[in-house]
Amino acid sequence: MPMAALSFSVMSTYAIPRLPSSYPPPLTISQRRSRDAKHHLLMSSPGASNFKFIDERNGFNGRTYQKVKRTSGYLLENASNVAQDNIEENSFASMCIDDDIATIRLLFSDIKRRHTSLSAYATAWVAMVPSLDNSKLPQFPQCLSWIMENQLWDGSWGLLDLPYIKDRLSHTLACLIALRTWNVGSENVEMGLRFIKQNIAKIASEDKYNPLGFDLIFTAMLEDSRGLCLELPYDSPPIKMMFTKREKILKSIGINHMNEYDPSLIFMVEGIRKIVDWNKVLRHENKDGSLFHSPSTTACALMYTRKSSCLKYLNSMLEDLENGVPSVYPINLVPGLSMVDSLESLGIARHFKHEIKQVLDDVYRIPFIGKDCLLTLATKDYNICQAVQQKDLQELEKWSEDSKLGDLHFARQKLIACYFSAASTLFSLEMSTVHIAILITVMDDFFDVEGSTEEIQCFVEAIRRWDPRGVCNSSDNVKTLFSAIYNTINDIAQEAWGFQERDISTHLREIWYRLAISMMKEAGWMKIGYIPSMQEYIKNGEITIALEPILFTSLYFVYPKLSEKTIHHPEYNNLMQLVNTCGRLLNDIQSYEREIKQGKLNSMSLFMKEYPTTSIKDATKWMRLTVSESTQQLLKNLLQPSVLPRDCKQLYWNLVRNIQMVFLNTDEFTSPIVMLEHIEAVLFDPLI
Repeated sequence: MPMAALSFSVMSTYAIPRLPSSYPPPLTISQRRSRDAKHHLLMSSPGASNFKFIDERNGFNGRTYQKVKRTSGYLLENASNVAQDNIEENSFASMCIDDDIATIRLLFSDIKRRHTSLSAYATAWVAMVPSLDNSKLPQFPQCLSWIMENQLWDGSWGLLDLPYIKDRLSHTLACLIALRTWNVGSENVEMGLRFIKQNIAKIASEDKYNPLGFDLIFTAMLEDSRGLCLELPYDSPPIKMMFTKREKILKSIGINHMNEYDPSLIFMVEGIRKIVDWNKVLRHENKDGSLFHSPSTTACALMYTRKSSCLKYLNSMLEDLENGVPSVYPINLVPGLSMVDSLESLGIARHFKHEIKQVLDDVYRIPFIGKDCLLTLATKDYNICQAVQQKDLQELEKWSEDSKLGDLHFARQKLIACYFSAASTLFSLEMSTVHIAILITVMDDFFDVEGSTEEIQCFVEAIRRWDPRGVCNSSDNVKTLFSAIYNTINDIAQEAWGFQERDISTHLREIWYRLAISMMKEAGWMKIGYIPSMQEYIKNGEITIALEPILFTSLYFVYPKLSEKTIHHPEYNNLMQLVNTCGRLLNDIQSYEREIKQGKLNSMSLFMKEYPTTSIKDATKWMRLTVSESTQQLLKNLLQPSVLPRDCKQLYWNLVRNIQMVFLNTDEFTSPIVMLEHIEAVLFDPLI
């Protein structure tokens, strides 16, 4: 079955007249942004929670509906009181997160002054470096002293509390080579040789933990130890097996045929130092003279290149650390990255953008660090955000009432589900994004359920002309829906001016007209009983899934500013098409049975029509494969350098993740069962 059947494209744009200059005065973006968490908490009052929840039209029914009613009752009674209770019990000062943020920022500063455990392996490689003035003397004799003073009781070097024998063997052999190179520490050497002989058979074991490049580095050090007349069982089966393995690895790598060395190869350069092109290796040199902030790798480079910048890096390190050497330097990278990881995991990284950027400028490794203060801040921040979200829901209900959307009895009322989906996609949530999602749902129901051919044509023409006078003689449904869209898009265009400093209305109207045209086409197919080809359906369906209005509205509310040229760059449309493909196919997979009963078009049924021998199971498999390939391609494109700012890329990825959550096992938007549990947990259940 050819995958070409699942190769889709995006419809071209349409020319739309410019928006009239007179806008209604909406709440400005600066006004909305200034309404921060403290104001939400201070302004909360027992009477402020008159939040009306909608009925069965939410898509909840039976037990599920009763659960929602209980949830709505919880919010009705407690939404604003969550924050108020915290104020009364803990005082506002305990909820204020400024002190916690300041404390964590001090931790970032303190990290720069902290040290981590020293590495015998790295110290040994630095100790091996001959003096650039006299090759018969060590460049860093203090490292030899550290080695002799830090041998473990069993004759090995390394971390005694870690049960990784290969790591201990590497540390020990490196130290022995360093000591024998300069003919010092004979007693240390004898003890170290005894440890290796007792444990050498374990080098052939297939441990889950294998140090990076162990098979190459350890065998290269064995060659050095043989040259230094260190008495080891070089002809033993384990060592012979390792050398055989080394040859296979080197053959598979094909170093001699590489134009550029991958960074992973540089991390194991100690094991291939005699066969690499050092000019290619030094292309990876950092500004501080190191190779990926690794003292051992940099020491190896210094021995073979005598490059002054490598020497400067090692000198600077030992001036700070004196005798021993860590596996990574500057060592603030280690706890710093752990801090970043913790902040991201806890959802409070936005408070520390500057500090995180500084750490990520020199990213290398990520060990673990835990801080109680991070959990304290995360808990407070979560509860504050939850109070903000509950306030948002109240405002959303008021907007729906003002827009008279409740009068459209044919439409699903999806306020909570739309808000939750948008909130899970965007952290700095603009209510305009939620408004868009709600309007799309109502518009879909209008085309799908309620609108006559004449009403649909009138509505689409009004969207094209962007003129309320075009619906004066239309039905109340058309007037209400067009008015809600018209006012909302105008408000968004004015609000986005604060971010973009230009008029974005033309682009937004292009998107909405394209959506209206595609929905009208699909409605027309249904009314006349036309069955499109799979290709034709998907080309139109990628637009009617209606993710484009949501994403592009959101893009205009992130920094940096996006010029008209940038926003129309082909990359945006390419990424949008991949997102649309995922959304359309996942939606159709989960809604297949329901839509077949309703006589609606669906890519699953069309796929099986074009390939009659295909079962539902096989069709689902092919659809999911296409989704998987599209998701992988999207991620690949997002990770590549491009004109698209990082924050914008994150929106595309978040949207795909949200789609996959909604349509993972069922259509959670139409029948939200699992989503309801998430809604209760995220929006209503506070952390204690």
